[in-house]
Amino acid sequence: FADSFNDVESFLLGNDGLFARISGALDLLEENGPVESAKARAEFSIEEIDETISAKERRLESTEAGLRRQYSALETLLSQLNSQSNYLASLLGAGQNS
Repeated sequence: FADSFNDVESFLLGNDGLFARISGALDLLEENGPVESAKARAEFSIEEIDETISAKERRLESTEAGLRRQYSALETLLSQLNSQSNYLASLLGAGQNS
């Protein structure tokens, strides 16, 4: 029985015992431990990615607005050119009838 007690004591309390391993695992979860540090780095990366996405969305919105203005200006110009074309065609047509 005494040998078994020593084996159990060594298993639980030894340098590589169960409690030492549990303590080591708990150290990983401490506030400044590697798990918390990795979590903080991941959160920072997520924030940076969110900021990059927001900046690109703003840039896309600005580009879209510019393209819409250009398209509208081209439509106006095309309408004016069509009006001029029709006017010139009517003048040419009227001159041939005279």
